[in-house]
Parts: sequence; structure tokens; C-alpha cells
Amino acid sequence: MTYEELLALAKRSEGKVFRTVTGKEFTVGIFLDCPFFTPASTGLGRSDGRRAAELFLERYNSTLSHRPSDYRDICRNATYFIGLIADSSFGDEREELMESSQNASEKYD
Repeated sequence: MTYEELLALAKRSEGKVFRTVTGKEFTVGIFLDCPFFTPASTGLGRSDGRRAAELFLERYNSTLSHRPSDYRDICRNATYFIGLIADSSFGDEREELMESSQNASEKYD
């Protein structure tokens, strides 16, 4: 996925409620060509900026990991990026794919 594809996905998804891997609800928006996320629990938008989003995508594209902890050194909002991408890409198969990704990752921890 490219940064432009991520932006397009976020634009198409504005107003939709997503869930993180732990089940917390959030929405996505765009500000100054950068995605931001608003957790339902706080109602406050948050963004790490474009560079963090690009670094997230770089790692995501190489690992396809759905574990937020795999991105903690580059991005605080990985759980939201993963929720957005997983929901839009995999639909009903989301849980199954996330579980298999986690099991595969555990082999290398």
C-alpha cells in the first residue's frame, strides 16, 4: 500500500466507525494530507504526522504484521492504522488473518 492509497482509503472511510485489534472504537479523518484518528473513548483527534505514517507503511508492507507492538518504535498510532487497513482489506476474514499473523509472529519473538 502506498501513502496515496492510504490517504484515499482514509478519505473514503471518514465517518465510519472502526475497531482496533483490542476492540476499541475510532474514526479516521484527513487534515493537511495526513490521516488522524479519533478514539471514541476520548473524542480527541490524534496524529503522528506524515513521516510516521510513511514509516508505518514501509514496515507494514514488508512484514504485513497486525501487531501494534511491531511498530512502537516508529508510530504511536499503529493500532489505528492496522484497524483501518485490516477492516477495509479483509472484511469478515479480519479476525482469522490477524490471528494467523499473530501466531506466525510469535514464532520469531
